Amino acid sequence: KVLKDADWKMMEEHLLRAYPTFKEHLFALYPLSDNEYRICMLIKMEVSPSNIAKMMALSNSAVSQNRLRMQQKVFDGKGTAKDWDNFVLSL
Repeated sequence: KVLKDADWKMMEEHLLRAYPTFKEHLFALYPLSDNEYRICMLIKMEVSPSNIAKMMALSNSAVSQNRLRMQQKVFDGKGTAKDWDNFVLSL
């Protein structure tokens, strides 16, 4: 199911109740786009990349490319998409 804006808002509220500093820590790294932030929320909720793609109406490769791009921006070109997932899960 592709999520609507209201779904994203509700999901963010639940996530931030459990991890109050999650958004603050992410945005301290660099300014994320809405899609990048949504991918990070879903990673934090341990949603698989293929399900992230379905929920956001993106291709699997688009999700992987976004994860890799975020990793490279934050860590100066080093790492993989899976490294980004591990980093987000650690927040």
